[in-house]
Amino acid sequence: AAPRIALSVGEYCLAVVLNGLWKFSRLDSQVRSGIWRNGAFGRELRGQTVGIVSASSTARAFIALLKPFQVSIKVYDPYLTAEAAESLGVARASLEEVMRCPIISVHAPSLPATKGMLTADLLKLIPDGALFVNSSRGAVLDEEAMIQELQTGRFHAVLDVLVKEPPLPDNPLLKLDNVLLTPHVAGMTT
Repeated sequence: AAPRIALSVGEYCLAVVLNGLWKFSRLDSQVRSGIWRNGAFGRELRGQTVGIVSASSTARAFIALLKPFQVSIKVYDPYLTAEAAESLGVARASLEEVMRCPIISVHAPSLPATKGMLTADLLKLIPDGALFVNSSRGAVLDEEAMIQELQTGRFHAVLDVLVKEPPLPDNPLLKLDNVLLTPHVAGMTT
């Protein structure tokens, strides 16, 4: 079912990236509390650079949906050939280059080689104001290091997956307003 689920995950990623850039959740909260146009406007996706970790089937579905936005796409995947990258219309990049992008989307499978691959040092490379999306597996990143980085408030994250699902009530991610959490549903549509 992976190729079919990939389409749902691609749409999920596009939706949360647009929400993250436009900050619809925050704008809705402000309107509901009586704040109208306080000067906090969104950013367009058009023309941005998107970094993608892994050229999996979900990443390829997301890449196809990004095309109309005329974004530059950098992909880290040690198995992505130059020919495949060209056919996808993406640039191959190192993991460090991808982690420096203003929008980062993780699509790595859960394998022994990918467990903890996004280390504390790599997470520190995420630029201020960036948007980080993980719709793959919680185990691909060092969750404690991610929590520490997010607690600084310097970037936003959308996490559909966590190391422990569902999260325990004391999980610090539940208290951070720069994190949008969804219950591992990116591939679940009707």
